[in-house]
Amino acid sequence: MESIKIDLPGYRLTNQLYVRSRTPVYQAIRVSDQKKVTLYETVSDRTGLGLLWIHKLVVSYLFGTFGQALEQARQYLDAVFARMCLSIFRFYDSLAQLVLFGQLSDSQQQMEERIAANQEKLKYWAIYAPMNFQHKL
Repeated sequence: MESIKIDLPGYRLTNQLYVRSRTPVYQAIRVSDQKKVTLYETVSDRTGLGLLWIHKLVVSYLFGTFGQALEQARQYLDAVFARMCLSIFRFYDSLAQLVLFGQLSDSQQQMEERIAANQEKLKYWAIYAPMNFQHKL
C-alpha cells in the first residue's frame, strides 16, 4: 500500500531545514503531497493521512507555523493509535499549545487540559520505556 512509502519524510525535513525555507509546509503542499492526500482520501487510508499530517506538524512547529497541521493531525489520531508517531504527536502538540498559550486567551483552559493530558501519557510511557520517552518530559 502507498502509505508504507511515506516519501522519506526525514529526508524532506532535513532538506527543508537545510535550505531554511520559511514557507509553511502545510500551505505549500507539493503536487506529490496533494496527490498523496487525494489518494489516501480515495482509498480511505486514515493511517497514511495521520502519518502525513503528524510529519507536517513536526515540520510546521520547527518553522513556527502549526495552526492547520495541528488541527489536521488531531483528526487522524485514531488511525495511528499504538504507533510511535502518536508519542511524537503528543510531544509536539504540547509544544504547540505552550507557544499558543499566550496568544489565545479565550481557550487557555482547554490548552492547559490538553497539555496535562499529553504529559500524563508521556509520563506513563516513560515508566515502561524511559529510553524513548523520559527526555520528552
